Amino acid sequence: MPGYIIAVLAICIISSATFTVVSFKKTLINLYFKTFSSVMFTILGLLSLYTLISHSLELRDNRLIGGFFMVLGLITCMVGDIILGLPKLEETKNSSTAVIIGGAFWFFVGHVLYCTTLIVLYGISPWVIAVILPLCALYTFGNKKIGRLDYKNLTAGVLLYSVIESLSFALCFVSVLTDFSVSALILTIGFTLFYISDMVLMHNYFGEKRRMISILCHSTYYPAQILIALSIMFLV
Repeated sequence: MPGYIIAVLAICIISSATFTVVSFKKTLINLYFKTFSSVMFTILGLLSLYTLISHSLELRDNRLIGGFFMVLGLITCMVGDIILGLPKLEETKNSSTAVIIGGAFWFFVGHVLYCTTLIVLYGISPWVIAVILPLCALYTFGNKKIGRLDYKNLTAGVLLYSVIESLSFALCFVSVLTDFSVSALILTIGFTLFYISDMVLMHNYFGEKRRMISILCHSTYYPAQILIALSIMFLV
């Protein structure tokens, strides 16, 4: 692993761990920590793409195309992450809903880009559907019942988001089982953490807000994005 990747990786771990500890309160200072952490995993993705390019891949190589879309996914998730971290916008019902929808939109776009990458790299198998269905049910309805969550008028949106997020996991998981690669394994771990993080996040926005929920959410989210960023350099 190149030295510049190790250096940025170390900064990512330190900054995201710091923010995770203080993440419960939405203050301007915490937003700076959150923004810095998100920018750093995006930079890590860019450097991973640079490492991939250094292997002299042709511009039409699927691995290079996939790496490019993966970086775009990291960028859109960074935007969504920052929007969800905006302070003092959760004081009214309407402003809180606007923040949730705004952040979720950019994360949805990020997952569309991730799925585009995974389809380009690994293709799509009929087994993907078998993996998606129980994950969507658990994410939307199981999580709601267990956590006594109230989605209000956003149930359709939550279900739609669960489909695209479950698809991200299913594509790389099936690839690991059928045609193993290091990049697919890293992505499977990353998207597993991403899925757990978003399930926990639902409790913060649609259930009772608790400090430990916030810590668990971010302690799985940032490792997920870091692994996704690192996976790009293993596409060789």
